[in-house]
Amino acid sequence: LGKTKNYGQKLKFFKKNNFKFSKFFKNNIVKSEIKQNLIILIYYYSEFLASQKFEKIISFEGDTVIHQIINYLKRNDSQSICFQWGSFTTDKIKYGFKHMYFDKYFVWSDYYKKKFEIYNLNTKFIVTGNPLINYSSNNKKYPVFLLNPKEISISTEEENVLKDLIRYYIKQCNKKVILRYHPSDDEYKRFVENLDEKKINFHNPYKFDLNYTLSKGNIYFSIKSSSLVEATNYKSLVFSVAREVEYLEPFFKILKKNKLNYHNVKPIIKRINDLSKNKKNMKKTIKVINSLAEMHTKYNGTKSLSIIKKNID
Repeated sequence: LGKTKNYGQKLKFFKKNNFKFSKFFKNNIVKSEIKQNLIILIYYYSEFLASQKFEKIISFEGDTVIHQIINYLKRNDSQSICFQWGSFTTDKIKYGFKHMYFDKYFVWSDYYKKKFEIYNLNTKFIVTGNPLINYSSNNKKYPVFLLNPKEISISTEEENVLKDLIRYYIKQCNKKVILRYHPSDDEYKRFVENLDEKKINFHNPYKFDLNYTLSKGNIYFSIKSSSLVEATNYKSLVFSVAREVEYLEPFFKILKKNKLNYHNVKPIIKRINDLSKNKKNMKKTIKVINSLAEMHTKYNGTKSLSIIKKNID
């Protein structure tokens, strides 16, 4: 690879001037094989992009190494645009979202625009809202469980709370539930062991878009899935069962402050029953949830699409 003069110059320039990857190459902890793989990616994309003229390069989320390589090496007459795909869960923005090289990045609200701008001085962030959210009051009849991927930061105790809630609705309330699992978790049926699967609608994220799932719900539960943020747009109760919220996004701290975060089934059921009996408190709580929706998603549906159309050129 190093024999290609054009590539050698590009790689040297890339290592020296790209903040994100110059830091990466200097990091002795990173294995040499990983660095070599990155060098190969840079080579192939530099050769590919040099010979292609794209009017626009469209991305979603935009936090991967390949996104950064493409955007850094693309021709100046190609415009790179990225769409925000999800929310954050922790209060610290992950490294993939720092020092990005998109020309335009469409975000859901001013809240996200401010967070992104701190670490991305060369990208223009435009508030367009979330076009994938489209609230409807029809057919909202299922408790919806939004699962996180199976990861170290999710404890067994937290998963057990969610399992107990699912069991409560199926066994004691005799209700059908929706279980939307994460695409990276192929062991999601651990949440419904020894339960009647006829009462469970499994929503495969590759087959059902998130708006469809959320539009069917009349209440939403999760440990700390970022999908809870989108669920606030559907004018129903949302509950997190995350044990620790101190290191999470302010969103989860607000839920806890307003008694929408517990890590035990009994207080959750009590809270739901209390709100059901007290219309004034229910209205007050829904108002808090609506304010979270407005904070995180300024526009949605067709309004969001119209703003995107105006800004995509």
